[in-house]
Amino acid sequence: MNETEEILILRIQKFFPFVTAYLTIASLVYHFLIAIIMCPLYAVIIIGIFKRRHTSEFNSVFFKTAIISGVIDLLFFLDHFITGTCALYPPLASLIAPTTPTIWLGTVFFFGYWCAYTLDLLALYISVNRFFVILSPIRGNIIFDRTFYYVMVFLACLAAAPNWFHIVSPAFFTIQCNNYTNNIPIATFTNIPIEGYEKTATNNSVMIFVTLSSTTLVMNLMTLGAIIYRIRGQHIIKTEIKLAIYSIFLFVSQQSYTCLFYTGYFGGNLPDMSISYFAKVIKPWAYVILCLTPAISLMCLSNNVRSIVIEFVKEGKIESINKIGTTTQIKTIKQIATASPRRLNVV
Repeated sequence: MNETEEILILRIQKFFPFVTAYLTIASLVYHFLIAIIMCPLYAVIIIGIFKRRHTSEFNSVFFKTAIISGVIDLLFFLDHFITGTCALYPPLASLIAPTTPTIWLGTVFFFGYWCAYTLDLLALYISVNRFFVILSPIRGNIIFDRTFYYVMVFLACLAAAPNWFHIVSPAFFTIQCNNYTNNIPIATFTNIPIEGYEKTATNNSVMIFVTLSSTTLVMNLMTLGAIIYRIRGQHIIKTEIKLAIYSIFLFVSQQSYTCLFYTGYFGGNLPDMSISYFAKVIKPWAYVILCLTPAISLMCLSNNVRSIVIEFVKEGKIESINKIGTTTQIKTIKQIATASPRRLNVV
């Protein structure tokens, strides 16, 4: 068999030619359509929780963390859409993917890593919060309330620590066009590592992934154990169980994205580099799931969050009805005012 025929993407193309031909376009359209739904929905939930943050329903560390995580999610979504999805579509890549290394692109490169690490740390923090609040509600809430802002600052600095050198490393886009990309030119965001730090980014990424993933998994399992323990002997609020389930959903969605990210990241070392290409194209799909999961999970698992969305939709309908009614009244008044007077019959 010819070496070219061994390439995975060409094998798929034999049976499904439309898949490989329109894969990047499908990824772009899918990303854009989901963004139209996800971004407004997530924004409504974040703003709604923020406005009600002093009420008893939302005055908790969990919802404060959800607000911060949501804002970073949306910023990372925008960053990922431009540097990840659009760069895979040739007409857009030529417009938004400069191939000249610059420091300001290095800042963008750093920001993407910082968002990813911060979201992983927040997922771990939420799992830890759920465990202690379920195990000891009163004491757990007091400790987390008093230390919340200090911990958030610490996590922000901790997320920046492993990749600080990206800020001073010029970044750029490389254009690839070969059999492994189905001869479609795609742009990949990369940077020029500082001399002596060539393998630092890779080593840090693997270390952080293994540490945070394993720790978050253990905390979620411990939370499930705490729920079973509390259900047997004591009363436990159903809301706390639902929020613990949210933490598990968040962890699973992040793992789906992270696995595809590292497949594309280390795909250059695979015998068939088209696997890396597929991972890079499908990675934004997984990230959409990652970014959409918190909003959908909160809405499904929390009655209070669901009421925010329902209230927003009802207010929108009422405003539209009022606008239609006002417009109709104005038209009626104008018609009466401008109506030509009837001529009286002359006898």
